[in-house]
Amino acid sequence: MRFVTCLNYMDNLVTIYHGGAVEYDRYGYVEFVDMQNVHVLFIDRPSFSEMVARAREELHCLGDDDIAIEGVPHLGSPPNILRRMILIECADQWKNYVRSAIKSQLQYLNVVVRRVLVDPIPHGVLRSVSKSAADVGVPLGPGQGSAREVRAGIH
Repeated sequence: MRFVTCLNYMDNLVTIYHGGAVEYDRYGYVEFVDMQNVHVLFIDRPSFSEMVARAREELHCLGDDDIAIEGVPHLGSPPNILRRMILIECADQWKNYVRSAIKSQLQYLNVVVRRVLVDPIPHGVLRSVSKSAADVGVPLGPGQGSAREVRAGIH
């Protein structure tokens, strides 16, 4: 009688974790605290751009908002499973993560995604001070009071 070992893995199922917090222990292993997750079933193994597009939808990212993606490889074996985080910034890093995850004992594709807000004002550009000066009561000059007082008719 011959036994055949079959690898059952689903490289088209990705669990996306978001919200909550990631806590690191002193060895660099992570634990998820109050995170939400959604299981996304793709037709085939998702490309990096497909996974990013779906993660952006899940986070309701619009416009210039960007996301940071970290893969979560599982180390060890049940019941002692440890998690690490690996930054994924491009298609090659995604392929390497998927390849490693499929080779591990627990063949899961898990990612943590976080929204990265893009500053709408480029660095080196000065913001208008007039509104903020009025809001915080910055003095206008000798004998003129503050912008807040002038606007309120106090001065």
